[in-house]
Amino acid sequence: MTPTSPKDFAAQAQNFTRSPLSVISLFIVMIYAIAALVIGLGGSLTEPQRTVLVWFLALFPAAVFAVFSWLVVRHHLKLYGPSDFSGDGDVERWIEATAALSRAEADRSGAGGPAAAERLARTMKSAARRPLRGRRVLWVDDRPHGNAAEARTLRALGMEVETARSTEAALAQLKEVGADLVISDMGRPESPRAGYDLLAAMRDSGDETPFIIYTSEASEAQRRDARSRGAQANTNRPVELIEEVLAAFRALD
Repeated sequence: MTPTSPKDFAAQAQNFTRSPLSVISLFIVMIYAIAALVIGLGGSLTEPQRTVLVWFLALFPAAVFAVFSWLVVRHHLKLYGPSDFSGDGDVERWIEATAALSRAEADRSGAGGPAAAERLARTMKSAARRPLRGRRVLWVDDRPHGNAAEARTLRALGMEVETARSTEAALAQLKEVGADLVISDMGRPESPRAGYDLLAAMRDSGDETPFIIYTSEASEAQRRDARSRGAQANTNRPVELIEEVLAAFRALD
């Protein structure tokens, strides 16, 4: 709704004060509103004053972009407020999950910079808004300690994460208690293609539980191969893993 009076504008402005991102947006809107008012009164400005105003309008967007990039890279955990989440404790879980995922992303790929930080923040905000509490994830890996940060992220977002170290153990757990999603590595002592063996066994039994392969290598050819076999994704990036988990649950919803 477009504000039609100062009272309407004040009411809507109050809604913009619920998180740091909204406050920044409101600040930018107010700056340009003031600038527009000054321009409207520009007939009374001197030449130096008009020059200063033109330079301000030209440089202000660049300054905003620079400051926002710095915030995203250095302080992205502070860009969201309690109103961006739902439920008691979600803020704390989101901060814990974001920190764990950031460490995992750096450990696995060394990815950094504004783009990586922005993608991480966007992914985690999307995760915090989804009803993930109680979702059961079965993580199959013979060395689960290597995925500790990623598993901690899923738990912090409300999911229940169970582990299995072999295809046989995974199939037994799926038969006994089931799962909403399966994450599996590829090579295990039982077979260098154990991930595909588990996927094939599940599909042959009629189990269509979403399946994501999380491994150390994920070329485009490997991604295509995984999808052709019935997997939702094949990735080696922590943030992308969370994105694929969210996509799988969106499809289930």
